[in-house]
Amino acid sequence: MSEAISSRRSFHLIIDGENDPSRGLNVLELWRHRDLLWFMTLRDITVRYRQTLLGPIWAVLQPLLSAGVFSVFFGTVAKMPSDGVPYSLFGFSGLILWLLFSNTIGRCSGSLVGNAHLLNKVYFPRVLIPLSNTIPGIIDFGIAFVVLLLGCFYYGIYPSWQAVFWMPVIVGMTALLALGFGLFLGALNVRYRDVNNGVSFLLQLMMFATPVVYPLSLVRADYRWLAGLNPMVGLMEALRGCLFNHPIDLSLLGISALMTATWLYLGGRYFFKVEKHFADIV
Repeated sequence: MSEAISSRRSFHLIIDGENDPSRGLNVLELWRHRDLLWFMTLRDITVRYRQTLLGPIWAVLQPLLSAGVFSVFFGTVAKMPSDGVPYSLFGFSGLILWLLFSNTIGRCSGSLVGNAHLLNKVYFPRVLIPLSNTIPGIIDFGIAFVVLLLGCFYYGIYPSWQAVFWMPVIVGMTALLALGFGLFLGALNVRYRDVNNGVSFLLQLMMFATPVVYPLSLVRADYRWLAGLNPMVGLMEALRGCLFNHPIDLSLLGISALMTATWLYLGGRYFFKVEKHFADIV
């Protein structure tokens, strides 16, 4: 009898803050759940294009139609300068990068509420939900980028070899920047459901503060550092520099890298801080 009691006492359950999954990012845990990340990404892509007439063509059609409208009003009517590049290419290049940023934020901000049934049933790293909503935006960008390259070849513009190195950096930084915003807004949207309603309005304002449909050369040189505080400015200019053989402003790109790291840290910090309450309030 005494041996049985002592054997029972040899088992202990210790719960402390060091093992709290909400303390931060656990890379090894994400790696163990990589199959789940792939499944959730594939599910999001499949659901988005299921029972659609055009399917993945929407990834090209949306920026293409928008660029056509901007070309008429800004390029033809308003005679907006485009740094020596045909305005249709200029506008399309800005729009596909902007849509990668804005659509990723929009999907990430509503992803946790949209997957509330998963949060209440089983444990897995919650960061997989917004992360899985980031990858489809990169795929959409890749499809539209092929069309952009065909347009460049049509106009006799051939990107330099620096694009091979810089394009993955620019796209990766844009996706990480959107993920940083998305982590913060998605976690905030769990508690305050009207956050998702204000995201589209804020993105519209931010679009006009970003040289998507106008060149940065319109901004006075002594104010460009202020415009550069918008991290999308440096990324947008670097993208066009790669495509249209313009010099890349490394100072603007450096500011964008710093802001991307800052927002990714702040967004992740807030996300992991409130992660343990998702199942209770979603």
